[in-house]
Amino acid sequence: MNDSNKDSIQEYDSLKDVIEFQNNMFNPGYYVGTGKVPPTVSAPGNAAPLAVSCFIASAFFMALGLFLFFSDVIVVSSGLIESPLANKIIVLIIMSVISLFFLYFGFAYLKKAKRYYREKKAIENEPADETVKDKIWQRTCPKCGISHDIDYPKCPNCKFNYLDQKF
Repeated sequence: MNDSNKDSIQEYDSLKDVIEFQNNMFNPGYYVGTGKVPPTVSAPGNAAPLAVSCFIASAFFMALGLFLFFSDVIVVSSGLIESPLANKIIVLIIMSVISLFFLYFGFAYLKKAKRYYREKKAIENEPADETVKDKIWQRTCPKCGISHDIDYPKCPNCKFNYLDQKF
């Protein structure tokens, strides 16, 4: 297998995923148990706002736990434990776990945001071909091999219908 075939195998075509989703969006069992994820869920994007909000939520819950622990507020977590110190320790542990949960997702979203910015920078640094900038994208007909504008639903030469083709 040569290098050009390896690149075409690893290339991701999001249009096929969108078409597959549109064809099966009202089929309730299509994505269940198959390991496939709909593009509406796995859509790539900037995750930096989510990372920031998770870090803020983590700090808020940790501050709330520390406030409840060190303040004179009476914390009643259950009727089984009568000691106010034990109740405050339980609440601090619960708030710490919630804070760590948000901290974990904050770092996960931060990792996704870094990947997004890295890919965006790679796309922006690609050399742009100025001659192709104002042209309409071209499509090559699989039947006759003639190139034509991508917005035609049929090949103008041999009348091959692209809408009947399954993806």
